[in-house]
Amino acid sequence: MKKSVYSIILSDEIVEEIDRLAYSLKTSRSNLINEILAKHISYVTPEKRMREILSMAQKFLSSEGNCFFPEMQSPSFLDIRAALKYKYKPTIRYCVELYTKSGGPFGRLKVSVRTQSESLIREMGDFFKIWNAIENKLLYGKYGGRVPSAYENNCYMRDFYVSGDLRNFSEDILGRAIAEYVCALDRGVKIYLGNADNGTQAFELVAQSYEDYLQNAEMII
Repeated sequence: MKKSVYSIILSDEIVEEIDRLAYSLKTSRSNLINEILAKHISYVTPEKRMREILSMAQKFLSSEGNCFFPEMQSPSFLDIRAALKYKYKPTIRYCVELYTKSGGPFGRLKVSVRTQSESLIREMGDFFKIWNAIENKLLYGKYGGRVPSAYENNCYMRDFYVSGDLRNFSEDILGRAIAEYVCALDRGVKIYLGNADNGTQAFELVAQSYEDYLQNAEMII
């Protein structure tokens, strides 16, 4: 949504209250005024839509009971954490960021594990190679070629797309689709780490888990 600069005259007392509320909501004065005006005329801003999509994703993930969520710092960003059953119980981080631009991906998932363990770093790298191979086999052609993902500097990145106009999909459907993918990936990681000593078995179990996701997910993104 295009934004422009406008000059308006407001009383100092109102601006003070707006700034106080904006600070408590961790947003800017301009964004808060924009949201207030949009609500008054019943217009859904891209920021509000993103916030509702991520709220639906968080609601679904919360019902699974495997994740916890640091405080949201932005309407376009959701930080998700989950524990791994691996010796000292490290935490895996799933970061979802949504975009307001039209065309291209509507969001991106970044996955990382903060650890000094060389064995865990190696196993996570092996897992994402397997995950990428499985996705490219089962989803080849969905994105016009290979699945839009990458693994760099111990961080996995996966872009999210929809078929058609994003506006045709409700916040509930998009939020659930994001949550279902995160759940599928989290299950895959844990299955792999639990069977990493047997490479063939680990691959087969992760592949089966991904196929289950494809069969049961409401929408593939």
